[in-house]
Parts: sequence; structure tokens; C-alpha cells
Amino acid sequence: ENSTFTQTKARYYLLFSDKQKWLANEYDFPFLEDRFDVAVAGGSRYLSFPTIDNVGSTFAMNLERPYKCEVFWSNVWIELEYGIGSDEFNYLNSDQPGQQQDQIQKWCWSSEGQFEIWPVNNTAQKIRFTGQRALDALAGDNDTCDLDDLLIVLFVAADILIKGKQADGQITL
Repeated sequence: ENSTFTQTKARYYLLFSDKQKWLANEYDFPFLEDRFDVAVAGGSRYLSFPTIDNVGSTFAMNLERPYKCEVFWSNVWIELEYGIGSDEFNYLNSDQPGQQQDQIQKWCWSSEGQFEIWPVNNTAQKIRFTGQRALDALAGDNDTCDLDDLLIVLFVAADILIKGKQADGQITL
């Protein structure tokens, strides 16, 4: 392979990958919906977002798409409210030892890749995130599109034609 071909190929991989990410962030694709469970030991406060789904596949969640967070309590799934603020800390202060209670009621972002729960729980529980999984990378010959390949190729072709001010760019789109 010559260097021009290699550069062109790398450019197309990037265009395909970017377009697939854009489409997945703009639209709901039900086949990408997945469930991710987090086992929560008693006395937990900060937890890592899951990277393995409920069937054992390694996927991250697409946190740019809508998702739902629930706790399994008394044999039912209960949706958790988002946000932990002064009202919660005034009632049960997670910063103070011994300030624990069941069931987990709220959650919020903590830091990159982590979330916080409130109140700190006494007993083991399970949290489930349901949402769109992140896409596989499109960077090499053996990578597979998560979305329809023709959808991606035609969108990229339309982009190229429109940027090149070609008359058939709008028709392709």
C-alpha cells in the first residue's frame, strides 16, 4: 500500500466512525438499548459506571443519550431520582460516619467514570442503568458497523458531495 492510499483509507475510517457516532447521538436505535447492573455493597457511596452489560458483553453506556437509573429494592425496580444536594445532606450526611440508611434513593455524577449514591446504604443492593450502549470503534478493516452500513456510507457520500459543491449532494442526502 502506498502512503496516499493509506492516508485516504484512514480518512474514510474517520469519516465513517464520526458519522456513525453522530447518528447514534442524534437518533434512538432500539437495538442499541442495553442494561447495565452495578452491585452495590453495603456502606457504598461512590461507584464506577458499568462497562459490562447484563449478558457479559463489554460495552460502555452512551452517556450522551437518555438513560434511566433504578435500584432493585423489595423485589421491584424503583427509579432513582437524580441530584444530591443540601436537603439530602441535612437529612443524612454522607460525609459523617454512621449516617446510613436503606434504600438508595438518589444518584448523581461524581467524577469522570463515577457516580455517587444517597443515602449511603446499609445492605447490598443492585443499581441498573438502562440506555443506549456505546458504539464499537470503526478504525480498521475488521471493524464492524453497529448501525446500517449503507446508512453511514450514504451520509458520508452526501457530506463529501455537498462540501465539494456537487449538484447530486442533496439528492444523495
